[in-house]
Amino acid sequence: MKFTTEELGKSEILLTVEVEADQAKKLLSKAAAKISKGIKVPGYRPGKVPFNVMLRRFGQEAVQQEFFEMEGEKLIKQALEEAKIEPAPAVQMEVKEMTWQPLIFKILVPLPPKIVLGDYREIRLPVTPIKEVAEEDIENILKYQQSQNGVWTPVERAATINDMVSMVVTQKDGDKVLVNNESVDYQLTLVDESTTIDNQVVQALLGVSAGDKKTFTVNYPSDHHDHRFAGKEIAISVEVGAVKYQELDPIDDEFAKAVAGKETLAEWKDTLRENLRRSREYERDKVLGEEVLTLAVQEAQSIEWPSRLEEDLLASTIEGSQRELKQLGLTLEDYLRVKNITQEEHDETLKTDVANQLKKVLVTSELAQLEKIQVYESEILDYARRLSLRYGNDQVWQKIMQSPQQQRQIGSEIMAEKVLIRLAEIAKGEAKPIAELEDSPASEAESPN
Repeated sequence: MKFTTEELGKSEILLTVEVEADQAKKLLSKAAAKISKGIKVPGYRPGKVPFNVMLRRFGQEAVQQEFFEMEGEKLIKQALEEAKIEPAPAVQMEVKEMTWQPLIFKILVPLPPKIVLGDYREIRLPVTPIKEVAEEDIENILKYQQSQNGVWTPVERAATINDMVSMVVTQKDGDKVLVNNESVDYQLTLVDESTTIDNQVVQALLGVSAGDKKTFTVNYPSDHHDHRFAGKEIAISVEVGAVKYQELDPIDDEFAKAVAGKETLAEWKDTLRENLRRSREYERDKVLGEEVLTLAVQEAQSIEWPSRLEEDLLASTIEGSQRELKQLGLTLEDYLRVKNITQEEHDETLKTDVANQLKKVLVTSELAQLEKIQVYESEILDYARRLSLRYGNDQVWQKIMQSPQQQRQIGSEIMAEKVLIRLAEIAKGEAKPIAELEDSPASEAESPN
């Protein structure tokens, strides 16, 4: 087997493989024999049909296709090894051309992206002070914990502000039913903007009691996310099952011990204050890291990737966009009309967005390697458990740990955040020199990719 390579630029190589005539004939005969095992040809036993007879009966294309399914991958792998070419992971190679006499095929091989960064470690940016933690901030957290742990009790009176109304809801646009007999628990909480949908509903439900039936209308804004409701006056009919009042525990030492495991309320407040301060610093540093990342992308000497990688991401982006539009009950034509743009403008924007996204992802990955940043299995597990707590479902983290794809996704998100925090340290002049960074033990590290 002979091979030649041609560098095409943009991290791609054209690999041309030529199979010697004797080997090609042998492989084609092997493919023909496999086909013949599953068919009956008069005068021949299954698997014993001569090669020339197979060609006449089934055609050369069928034999060639079978050959490529059987041997093509092996031949390409062998050629890559002999040519010492390492293709990009998770990006498919493409057979560009094939001839049979002699047997020659040309494969477009995507190579790993090539990133050469500028001196990103010299970037320094001003640091925005975080907002000081006020007593009001702590009180709001405590009130939230109080409401989360309160008990809802049915009451025999009319609904007032902060009550919960349990009801069955039907919504109509004229005679068309949009929502039918949906069970809802709705807390009557007002917000500042009086014309919001929620405030309209709250005003209509104030004063209802268990057993009441009521119909009222709500005006939806024209930019509402669901086109079925956008810009329309919707009739809402409710049947009230119960009005509930929330009994709240006093916020005291006993509450602190029951909810947070703290001996005193003062101790809990101190912990909350410190956690909130750290959280604000962390979020501030992520924003700062994003600024450094943007500069690192802009100042990179070169960022190259195979065109197939961009094509795959563009296809995935388009598919995701179409899925989102479908969930909203919109077509692409509807979206273009609302945005007042042409199909060409839409496509060009998508291509630009995908290219920018690739640059950011590739630079982030390169920075993670240069800065010796790793993600550990324990971090992925902790992330999954926090998701379970957030959604109140103990099975969430177990499902994640059974899905390698979800673990890789979570690992990538954790890695990206770690890179941002490191970049923030660089911007503040607080990062250790690379020579002093420790490599994470391979046995403990989990690859995010």
